[in-house]
Amino acid sequence: MTGRNKSASINLKGMMVGNGATDWDYDVSPSFPEVAYQFNLIPHSLFKDYQDNGCVVYFNDQRPMNGTDKCPGLWDKINDLTESLNWYDLYRHNYNLDNSLLSHMPERYGTTMIKG
Repeated sequence: MTGRNKSASINLKGMMVGNGATDWDYDVSPSFPEVAYQFNLIPHSLFKDYQDNGCVVYFNDQRPMNGTDKCPGLWDKINDLTESLNWYDLYRHNYNLDNSLLSHMPERYGTTMIKG
């Protein structure tokens, strides 16, 4: 700091997030179904059913699940479709995945024919 300008100059070279989960009302489990839907990991019909039933699941059962009696089954379907993924980084390989889980996973790729 010199002269009249008393503000500090910080030379930032990167970014670090200690723990992005800061509010259990929104972070982790409550937000995951929409994230999974936006990443095309779950079908639209499942996400719509989840929303239409007012389902909200809280991380580690911090609070009781909200919604209808259908919500536990819908939450289970979402988890079944995403269980092999790394929730913390959906762009990277899940190195903590148990290899025995892979043998039971359905094929995630399909084909589509357009105009013949």
